[in-house]
Amino acid sequence: MKKNKLKKTVYIAWFFMLIVSILPEVIIKELIKIEVSNLQEIRIIFMVFVYLISFKIKQLSYLRNFIIVLSVITILNYLGEILQNIEIYDNLFGGVNKSFTQALASYQIINLIKAFIMFFVLLKILKKRSNFFLVKGDLRAIAMPIKGMVKNPTPWRKFALQFGIYMTLGLIIFLFVAGGIPSKENIIKILPIFPLILIFAAINSLYEELNFRAAIISTLKNELTSDQALWISSVYFGIIHFYGVPYGIIGVLLATFLGYIIAKSMIESKGFVYAFLLHIIQDIIIFVFLAIGSITAGGV
Repeated sequence: MKKNKLKKTVYIAWFFMLIVSILPEVIIKELIKIEVSNLQEIRIIFMVFVYLISFKIKQLSYLRNFIIVLSVITILNYLGEILQNIEIYDNLFGGVNKSFTQALASYQIINLIKAFIMFFVLLKILKKRSNFFLVKGDLRAIAMPIKGMVKNPTPWRKFALQFGIYMTLGLIIFLFVAGGIPSKENIIKILPIFPLILIFAAINSLYEELNFRAAIISTLKNELTSDQALWISSVYFGIIHFYGVPYGIIGVLLATFLGYIIAKSMIESKGFVYAFLLHIIQDIIIFVFLAIGSITAGGV
């Protein structure tokens, strides 16, 4: 692709990602202070329209697979919300009186279904698991220098451990500031459900790495550049966390930073292992704080 065409395609990819992310909701709710109930439906219609015109506009045709995966993510999220609100499904997990583990099970089972669907979508459009990083990859891969962080090439085994420690400490500090330091009694209370927390954290990490990282990077890196694919997936992942945990502007920045490093591990190792391990550690800590009740998604 020629340089000027590549530049245009990069702009289109960024614009499309931002428009179909939750950024419009954040702007409307937090800045304009208006409640809009049908943005999901509008977003899906817009995405279907863009997909259809990608057969007529060459610049969009380069991004067709990217459009497909973002459309699948959005539609699956929409259908997942509908399923969670269906009375029969809700009652399977305790209804209005559901416990923390029942609520988390309800949510994570849907995430597991969404991960399976995305797996088959990616397999259909990209043909092989290795084309969307769902393989072990090269565990001896080298982490290339990152300005301000890594001066020299470093084995990912070493860098992943160091970064995991620093990121975990940063997350714990955020959670302490947001929700306070958990008491010894509260920590003891969640020990019986800790095995379930591990399972749900694994499901969540698998889902988010497949849908928000592997799917986006694998459908962009050959059409744009690996660097642009890395940043687009990271910012998309960060924006999602405005109403998640960690939340708010700080949550967006932390999640974007985490997303950048994890995406880099995926690209450089050509596999899923480092990304999954770095992610699951963060999710375990978050789920522990959610179980204790010292913090809630979005801080509300």
